[in-house]
Amino acid sequence: MRTLCILALLGSLTACGVADSGAGAVAAAAAKAKEAKEAEALEANIERQLGHARELERDRMKALEEANR
Repeated sequence: MRTLCILALLGSLTACGVADSGAGAVAAAAAKAKEAKEAEALEANIERQLGHARELERDRMKALEEANR
């Protein structure tokens, strides 16, 4: 009987550890998902900035060509 109680106690403690590990994995996955979303937003922002810089360079080159005519 004593052995059975010890095994039951160990089993319940092991289950708690598994739940904690699962919760940690979920938290880590959520953090990675947030990080990925922030990286996508940063990438979109950089793409907008590059597009704006290209437009400015195109306008500058056009003005330079017109000034040399």
